[in-house]
Amino acid sequence: MSTWLIWLIISVACLIIEMLNAGFGIICFGIGALLSALMAACGLGILWQLVALTVGSFLSFLFIRPIMIKWLDGKKMEKTNLDTIIGRQATVVDTITAHGGRVAIDGTDWKAQSITDTDIPAGTQVTIIDRQGNTLQVQ
Repeated sequence: MSTWLIWLIISVACLIIEMLNAGFGIICFGIGALLSALMAACGLGILWQLVALTVGSFLSFLFIRPIMIKWLDGKKMEKTNLDTIIGRQATVVDTITAHGGRVAIDGTDWKAQSITDTDIPAGTQVTIIDRQGNTLQVQ
């Protein structure tokens, strides 16, 4: 089996492992292995292939991985439909204590928590300030 083909198989294996992991770490080694395959295909020796693996992996960690992580974090921070109720008024349906309570908005009942840790009696109008998961932070 040709050396370049071995490097190519290693690169594809790194890609497959990365799909399962999605931490953008293994793919950097895959890029290095791809560069090593290119060196082998050009007829360069194992020393050049190992240098290509090392330099390619290092540069990928240095430049490509931070960009991909930033892009991935940006995708996670997209707003949802639930974010559209922030700033609106809700009615307390179950007294909000230090352990939480319930509010209703648009006919839907939500778990709620006061941002000031003070009790808010049922029937009070509150403003939705933020959310933590499916718990609304109210004032």
